[in-house]
Amino acid sequence: MDKHFLSSLFSPSSIVVFAGRPDAPESHTPQARALHQAITAQRFTGKLVFLDIHANGTLADLAAVHADLAIIALAADEVTAALEIAGRIKCHAALVISTGIDAGLAAELHKMATRDGIYLLGPNSLGFQRPDLHLNASVAGDLATSGPLALVSQSGALT
Repeated sequence: MDKHFLSSLFSPSSIVVFAGRPDAPESHTPQARALHQAITAQRFTGKLVFLDIHANGTLADLAAVHADLAIIALAADEVTAALEIAGRIKCHAALVISTGIDAGLAAELHKMATRDGIYLLGPNSLGFQRPDLHLNASVAGDLATSGPLALVSQSGALT
């Protein structure tokens, strides 16, 4: 059976998180702090990698990173750099939790995502939860209990 075209977004087997420098939590946005706490508190069974857009790695280091989903929770002026990296490492989907992104920057992100074949949820999103995957990719609080009911709400954009 073929995978649904949004499975890389809502059922990822690997995730790369852009949420600031791990050694400087005081520099994280409130969304990055909430996301880091939420995503590390769960038992997500897939591969989870945290990347810093300011790291001094090599292109070979970057090429070794593979992820279905990029989650971006950075300051608005750093989001395009993170989405550019997500495109280079061939992510198929990106969730932009960052806030304060105006219509012009949102249009630029949409254009970048379209160019790189990335499904984009956000910007200015609260994220999403997948209790059955033990995945809390949101800043909306604790992971919900798995059950027969789902709640879907409008986000910044789904492109």
